[in-house]
Formats: sequence, C-alpha cells, structure tokens
Amino acid sequence: MLTTIQTPDGKPVYQCDNCGKDVMAQDIIVTFSGDFCPECHAKQQKDKSS
Repeated sequence: MLTTIQTPDGKPVYQCDNCGKDVMAQDIIVTFSGDFCPECHAKQQKDKSS
C-alpha cells in the first residue's frame, strides 16, 4: 500500500509502506489487491512465479 505525502510545492508524493521508497503518481501500479510501487510489484510477481 502507499501513503500520500504532501510536498511543500503542493504535489502529492506517494511513499511505499513496504519498502519506504517515494513513488511518483504516474509510476504507481494499481492492481485488484491494492496499489504498489513498481519495485515491490515486480518483486511480488517474481515470488508468485517461483
């Protein structure tokens, strides 16, 4: 899941609760099970396939 943080210039930044990385809005991966940052999503896909 992602936490929304307001930056001083008013643009929202999303922080991944899983890895703590900041994610830009256009990079968020939205799935049926929730929103993920690209890295955690890729990691999750890898874990599933193995």
